[in-house]
Amino acid sequence: MLVTRRGAAALFGAAAWTVLGSAAADPSRPPTKLECVAANERAQALRLQSSLVEARSQLLLCVDPSCPGPVRQDCADRSAELDRAMPTLRFDLVGGAGAYVALSIDGERASPHLEGEAISVNPGVHAFQFVGRDGRRAELTLAVQEGQKNRRVPVDMLAADAADPARPQRIVGETLVGVGVASLVIGTVLGLVAKSTYDDALSAQCHGNAQQCTALGVAGVDSAHTQAVGSTVGFIAGASTLAGGVALWATARASVRVAPTGGATLGLVGSF
Repeated sequence: MLVTRRGAAALFGAAAWTVLGSAAADPSRPPTKLECVAANERAQALRLQSSLVEARSQLLLCVDPSCPGPVRQDCADRSAELDRAMPTLRFDLVGGAGAYVALSIDGERASPHLEGEAISVNPGVHAFQFVGRDGRRAELTLAVQEGQKNRRVPVDMLAADAADPARPQRIVGETLVGVGVASLVIGTVLGLVAKSTYDDALSAQCHGNAQQCTALGVAGVDSAHTQAVGSTVGFIAGASTLAGGVALWATARASVRVAPTGGATLGLVGSF
């Protein structure tokens, strides 16, 4: 049976994946000779695809002391070349997010990231997302070139109010909070006034008994009841308005500015 070169490559690739899959299933044991060779071959294929991060993980497998000397040396040489080609970035967080963020690259969660920490990425265009402990969120898209080392990228986690589409909602929320607090204050004052009016009428015009009030006493008690109703309405309206304002403010999604410098920047957007 004749096997074409492409078919042979496909067969070898499938075999390499099977071998490497068995090695990954039990990372505690040393790789076999076949696994060492397969990792070296896979690393070369990944290198040609500019998948440097993935290639490095394969080279780490085939530099194991259990691998044959020539394979181990070849993997070590390739690893050194890969380290020179691997781009690294350092993100400097600006404003309000703290030194720690959760970082995602191309939609996949990366390890927790500390401000200024160097990260290795593959060459090419990548989407980065940052989420601070305070909930602030920023996103940017960068073109990363092979061989770039310690490229510093500032990430502004502060909201840009001038271009913030959620600002009107937050203003409404803040206004409702103010109205709600004012209503609660008015309700409290009316409640105190109602009690004072009732006590005065009961003492001066009712001889301490609401059933023995003079005409002025009856008018005073009725006035106190009206004030008490106003107080209750003020409390209910104030509490409802305050809760609505807090909800509007909390659910507003605010854009943030991301301002990377150096290299090509293809796009930027942020929200929280």
